[in-house]
Amino acid sequence: MIKRVANKHDRRFILLSLTRSGNKIAEKCTRKITQLWAELISDFGEQEIEQLDVILEKISVKYSGGVSSWSSINIKNYLLSIYLL
Repeated sequence: MIKRVANKHDRRFILLSLTRSGNKIAEKCTRKITQLWAELISDFGEQEIEQLDVILEKISVKYSGGVSSWSSINIKNYLLSIYLL
């Protein structure tokens, strides 16, 4: 599922990438996660999605040592795109 490739420019590093089967699994997981989120927020309004985004941001900051990783994946836009489906 994952293949290792030597870095041509710096042999100290190894590049990792998904194999074809790894990509298929990742795509299947992404579809399942999107379906799950769609079900979870199907009854939410836009304001509730924004509140969820704030809560998830706080959780992310708390468990990442004070650095937000949540906003880097832009979850609010993701949730809103599912909501608008």
